[in-house]
Amino acid sequence: MKCPKCQSDKNRITETIQHEEFTYRRKMCNMCFTLFRTKEEVYKGVLPQKPRKLTEPKQTEYQKHFATDLLKRFWK
Repeated sequence: MKCPKCQSDKNRITETIQHEEFTYRRKMCNMCFTLFRTKEEVYKGVLPQKPRKLTEPKQTEYQKHFATDLLKRFWK
């Protein structure tokens, strides 16, 4: 979490409050000494995933030549 004033990521937690669904944290920036609060929520459930696209495997030059050489030897 970055400081909203100076954008530094050097901060420490000074106070934590547990609520039913949320966690509130009070933080202090070590660079500019600004106090700010955050609210954290735990998501219970399955995160949606993007469907994967199926692609054809890429053949290297060696694999192409090997396959053609094998076919030539087989069909002699």
